[in-house]
Amino acid sequence: MRNQAILTVLWLLLLTSPARAEAPGEGMEAVWSIITALPGDTVQSLAARFHMEEDALLEANPQVRVVPRPGERLRVFSAIREEERFRMTVRTVPGLRLADLAQRYNLSEDALMRLNGYRTAPRFRGGERVTVYVPRSLWPGNYLDGGIQLQEGTGLLVRRPNNAWGRPVVVRSLEQVGMLMALTHPGTKLVVGDLSRQRGGRFSPHSSHKEGLDVDIGLYRPGVDYDEQYKNLRAEELDLERTWFLVKALIDTGRVHKILLDWNLQAVLYDEAVRTGATDADLARWFQYPNKRWDETGVIRHWRGHRHHIHVRFKEREGEALL
Repeated sequence: MRNQAILTVLWLLLLTSPARAEAPGEGMEAVWSIITALPGDTVQSLAARFHMEEDALLEANPQVRVVPRPGERLRVFSAIREEERFRMTVRTVPGLRLADLAQRYNLSEDALMRLNGYRTAPRFRGGERVTVYVPRSLWPGNYLDGGIQLQEGTGLLVRRPNNAWGRPVVVRSLEQVGMLMALTHPGTKLVVGDLSRQRGGRFSPHSSHKEGLDVDIGLYRPGVDYDEQYKNLRAEELDLERTWFLVKALIDTGRVHKILLDWNLQAVLYDEAVRTGATDADLARWFQYPNKRWDETGVIRHWRGHRHHIHVRFKEREGEALL
């Protein structure tokens, strides 16, 4: 059963990893990447821009119509590099020209006009609010764009669907880990708390969870498949085998920046990792423990209030094409 689960997840990871090949006749490496449709883009214009056949573009993006929605994400396979874009509103200064704004964000003037209902003048008075799509490198990351909603499925229980919006890296990783947990520990589910709201931003009681890269996941007790409500646990009440399996599966995705967990629970997980054969190098890379609880070391870090769940902060790997 365990081997079947591992093969299943490896297959899922293969499906969502960037494929690479030589672009015919160009001598440049083509990769799968995610781009953002802008006003005025069509399947025909996008296929031409990225040197793809229209049928191939539609096959890779079955959700897309002939005219994609502005802001819709598409998967492309091309040697042409273009950053994913994020919608935001900027405030103008007196004398700023439409052409200046278009150049700053590498947008066409027509796209800017379409985004703003053709209300944008050639030169701004100052103080106007203008909608733009900015490249990822200029994105401030204080709310969610390009998010998808996590659905209940194999190995997943979603406590608050309205707060279960995240970037694809988070949602797809949770789906993979949930399936793996269900296959290796039948009856077990990831009890998923908050990710983000549909448009992100701060919401109580969280100081993070703003941009779709954070998620809370419940811990396990022995003899209980899962607790729908989070319960504070002492170290001796923790199901070490399943909790460590969960944490290790998350780390093994290669998409996790850090995992927040109470210091005392971290200590017994450390011992469980040793029992399962972790090397000293592994332990140093994974755990903050046994260093001071305020040390910025390891993936697993102490944070007060995390005795009934872990908080996972994901990172988006460069070149990974996830929708």
